[in-house]
Amino acid sequence: MSKKKICILGTANIKHMTLISLYTEVFKEANQKFDIIYIDKYQEYEEYDADTLYRFELKIESNWSFSRKLAHYWSYKKFAIDIIKREKYDFIIVWNEFTAFMFSDFLSRNYSNRYCVNIRDQNFNRNPLVQLKYKQAIKRSCFSTISSEKFRGIFPNHDYLFIHSFNKNLVNGIIPVANKRPLDKPLRIMFIGRMSYPESIYKTIDSLGNDPRFEVSFIGAGCGVFTSYISERGYENIFIHDSFDPKDTPLFLSSVDIIYSLNKENDIHSDTLLPIKLYYAIAKHIPILVYKSSYTYEFAKKHNIDIGISGKDFERLGDIIFNEYQKLTQEKIDDGCKKAINDIFETHKKLNEKIEKFIL
Repeated sequence: MSKKKICILGTANIKHMTLISLYTEVFKEANQKFDIIYIDKYQEYEEYDADTLYRFELKIESNWSFSRKLAHYWSYKKFAIDIIKREKYDFIIVWNEFTAFMFSDFLSRNYSNRYCVNIRDQNFNRNPLVQLKYKQAIKRSCFSTISSEKFRGIFPNHDYLFIHSFNKNLVNGIIPVANKRPLDKPLRIMFIGRMSYPESIYKTIDSLGNDPRFEVSFIGAGCGVFTSYISERGYENIFIHDSFDPKDTPLFLSSVDIIYSLNKENDIHSDTLLPIKLYYAIAKHIPILVYKSSYTYEFAKKHNIDIGISGKDFERLGDIIFNEYQKLTQEKIDDGCKKAINDIFETHKKLNEKIEKFIL
């Protein structure tokens, strides 16, 4: 039997689509070739073990009008459709909800039941036009996946497949802790990833700055904005590292006791997702600091790795973190993380069954 022609269609850089490995690892095992069509927002060439990489270089100037920026961004659609028509793909993996929105009309007309939609996040879901486009794309898909159970009530009604965003390749080098941090050593709290919610971070910096019980690190794109703020206030226990290669994630996580994941409280976007940072905590067998309003807190509490706060707690944040950390036992954390990993791999198994049935 001849192999199918498959492509992964995305609207982001490949380095921001790390979970495509859930598909590509299955393809490699089956000796199934695939292409990737993607947007390059950073003017950099990326490497990936695909047959062909089709790169659309996005060059937007800051002084352009919104309409001009949008027109240039939207020109990617023609770029991608021309490739798809020329290559005559048998199946398309649509990566993220914005890609589904952009290509909904083309996919529903030309690839009905020959593509899958992978919903990674939720934005602008209350916009009727956005909902209409999502519904159009999802209805005609072969199957659609969500990265959080809470997305079922946000996206159009559908029989979604829930897939945990646990990247085996990214966490392979993460070594679970054997014991909690001793009481006489400062607790090492770490934010790692793309910084999107500076308000909570500023409050955390002021709450924990120069508290000898803690060492706090903010690592990832956008974190450099806090450098001058920390320096001006003389905080010596707050550390900053800007952008880094995702391959170095296990190295940074080798010295952390608590994962920081305070996004935005009582916010539909922040409260419904399950962030990658949650899976770092699970892989590392350590607690995660989150808002109690979030689904992340609900999941973390179920698996004994929760340190939850509310917005009014920043004045006594240090005491809350320190006391809650002491209440947790490594035995319970280990049990919770092992159960979480079993649940995670069960969702991956279900996705593999879909890939083998509908794509290969």
